[in-house]
Amino acid sequence: MGKNIMISDNAYAALRKLKRGSFSDTILWLIEQREKTADKLVKLFEQQAQLLERQNDLLNQLVEQLRRLNARLVELKASKKTVEFTVKQVEENIEHKEDSKMPSFLQDNPWVEILQRRET
Repeated sequence: MGKNIMISDNAYAALRKLKRGSFSDTILWLIEQREKTADKLVKLFEQQAQLLERQNDLLNQLVEQLRRLNARLVELKASKKTVEFTVKQVEENIEHKEDSKMPSFLQDNPWVEILQRRET
């Protein structure tokens, strides 16, 4: 049994352009298309959510790697300062030895340094 419904002239004109068989068939087809579209949108949103989660995981991994690299860089900078300091000491020691006219048995002898500190 059919029902009468009132629609505006604009809605009737649009529905008539889409008409597939009867108006009832056209309305049912439009409803079906709307549901399919909604299902597709839901799937699309789910896929995008999964992609965003994956992207977030990758970004977190990158941040963690950057933190580790930064910590390692700080360690390397500290090591470099130590090496530079050690190299400077060695260079000064070499210069001191070259300038020194002391016999080799007196060079680098800790007693010489102690005796030099004594007041005369």
